Amino acid sequence: MDVINTVINWILMSNGVYDILCACSILWLYNIPGFSGLAKLHPTMFILPHSESSLLKRFLSYWLFTYGSARLIAGLPDHTSDALDVLAAITYFLEAFCFEYEERVGRTMIKEKVTFVSVFSFALGVLVLLRPLKFFPTKSKTN
Repeated sequence: MDVINTVINWILMSNGVYDILCACSILWLYNIPGFSGLAKLHPTMFILPHSESSLLKRFLSYWLFTYGSARLIAGLPDHTSDALDVLAAITYFLEAFCFEYEERVGRTMIKEKVTFVSVFSFALGVLVLLRPLKFFPTKSKTN
């Protein structure tokens, strides 16, 4: 596999593991040193009192776990499914859109934090989507 695909796989897998760890931290591991910081990252994007809501935290963690799982699976080496890459790209676009929508329309989120996450997510979505669109050349095997 060429370097670009390896980098994309690494990004997807590491981001998927990060999202799953954040989700588990919010749900169960929030009192354990190291995990308590992860448990606070996403909820603190919301303005008080929303960031304190246990319901919001649970639903946020379910959402993190869902798209983290899709990203992790799409990043596994040697998969050949373009559909997995498209699904992973869609998770990034949805993350960017939902946070931007909630910040602008719901006005429940901190603008600076949302802007960082949504720009980063959109850029990763584009990067991942370029792979199934065959934008990156792959090395052919020679005998």
